[in-house]
Amino acid sequence: MERTLAKVDEQGQLVLPAQVQSALGIPSGTEVEIVLHDRYIELRQEREPISEAELEASLDALQALCAGGPSLEDDLYAMRREEEEHHKRKFGW
Repeated sequence: MERTLAKVDEQGQLVLPAQVQSALGIPSGTEVEIVLHDRYIELRQEREPISEAELEASLDALQALCAGGPSLEDDLYAMRREEEEHHKRKFGW
């Protein structure tokens, strides 16, 4: 998005321009967290915490995606064996 200017009013309030609200999906009346950095501010939209059921469903979906795939443990052992072979060839130990 291109640069957008907004003014701070006499009460210190800053209104986000409609195109910024729309681009970020922030409806009017939404509370945002303001984080002050050295010379700029960061706005963060509050999110609803994920429910236990949503977390379980996400984990189940992730496990289903990984099922039957390569074993990370096997890959790590293979990498370690290759590393050891490399050192044996290079350093003779």
